[in-house]
Amino acid sequence: MPEVVVFDRTWILLAALLFVISGSTNVVAGLGMLLGGRLSSVLTPFVDPPVWGWTLVALGGLQALSCLGLFAHRAWAGSLGIGTAGTTVFVQAMLLPLAPAVAGPLIGVNVLGISSVVGRGPSST
Repeated sequence: MPEVVVFDRTWILLAALLFVISGSTNVVAGLGMLLGGRLSSVLTPFVDPPVWGWTLVALGGLQALSCLGLFAHRAWAGSLGIGTAGTTVFVQAMLLPLAPAVAGPLIGVNVLGISSVVGRGPSST
């Protein structure tokens, strides 16, 4: 009898929902930086706020795209989700001293999303 390969849908669904949370937070933070919010004034000595804002908006958009792909069970979506979540962890780690109330939980959400995709991919039944 041939071996059947299935995806653990619960963990993939969890990863998709976590990527929605992270992506939407990135988009909102990026738009806030582009529109001159409080965080952009704090970051001005270190980085150019519009560049940082567009970076967060792009990361959020890519995470939303990976979420849609995970819901459709596309293989590329897991790789895109892992890549964007890892990049988001790096970016938020740089923001951690300036905005710990947002960056800390967002790092946790992305790490959990990565572990949901990596540890629960295709499995044999």
